[in-house]
Amino acid sequence: MKMIFPIITITVGLLAASTVAQAKGFKAEYCNNIQFLTNEGVNGPSTYPHLHCENRYLGYSRNKNKGSTYDLIDGNGDLNDGNAIKACEDAAAKGKDNLRTRIRQICDQFQNATCSATCS
Repeated sequence: MKMIFPIITITVGLLAASTVAQAKGFKAEYCNNIQFLTNEGVNGPSTYPHLHCENRYLGYSRNKNKGSTYDLIDGNGDLNDGNAIKACEDAAAKGKDNLRTRIRQICDQFQNATCSATCS
């Protein structure tokens, strides 16, 4: 019985830490709290390409044309590895190494080896 209380306390602490990390959101975790993160690391909604960062969504906007955004992380928090690979290839082709590195970090966090290798 003496062991149950410390185990419950540790479990509750870990759950609380996990909830705080999720509440932080993708915008804070991957984009330095910048909504439209450019290769230069600044907010640039009209600079392409850029990462479109929200708390529960992350996309890669290739250009200003409608339909040119790759959804990287959807509202459920799931990585679309195919889109992440396409975004990495696009960033590499355009010489946007900081964006490519940021996308690789996202792939690494989701432990997606194929995506990470493409972005390296």
